[in-house]
Amino acid sequence: MLYQLTGELDSQVASNEAEISVGPNNHQLRFAGLSGGIWALTMLPNGQLVSGGGSGRLQFWDTRSGTLLQEFTEHKADVLTIAVSPDGDSVFAAGIDERIAMFRRTTSAEGDL
Repeated sequence: MLYQLTGELDSQVASNEAEISVGPNNHQLRFAGLSGGIWALTMLPNGQLVSGGGSGRLQFWDTRSGTLLQEFTEHKADVLTIAVSPDGDSVFAAGIDERIAMFRRTTSAEGDL
């Protein structure tokens, strides 16, 4: 299945929310808790959305509810790109700080993280 992910950053308004279109029907999702804008988006095979953006944050989102599942701040500056391994178990993030960080999916009693 192919997803089209689009986002918008309004430089005129300081906001910690964003609307993102997901899927072939451009289903609108509103995500709260964003910081510093979104520079990179990708969808994992399990349906989670991963965003990278300002302040070096990499965030994993539940696309059904728009809630933040996990947040990492491995980078010292904006995250500009995200790549996912073919099996979807590893996420790589790179940014302005010239570092590449790798994140591996784990499973808990609640499911995938």
